[in-house]
Amino acid sequence: MNNEFKIIDYRTACGSTPGELDTAVMELLGSGYEPFGSPYLCNKPVEGVGGELAFYQAMVLTNKPKVMLREFAAHETPPKEMNISVVTDDAPAADITR
Repeated sequence: MNNEFKIIDYRTACGSTPGELDTAVMELLGSGYEPFGSPYLCNKPVEGVGGELAFYQAMVLTNKPKVMLREFAAHETPPKEMNISVVTDDAPAADITR
């Protein structure tokens, strides 16, 4: 199995407020992207968004396997042990108990 992860796509999330940046980042997270480095601030406004400052976060899509865990409601207790299946393009599913 090849353990070298490659960046498939690179995008920059941006917003004129931290809240707008959060929204843009959450949208990309939902599409499988993950943050790459730290967020940064620039005094050049985002084109078409307005504001005096711009907040940015680099986001990347990689070939790294994704593990999605179920969210638990506030009244539920997460199990102490979970069976997780990890599937990659070049290897069959492997069960991991955490």
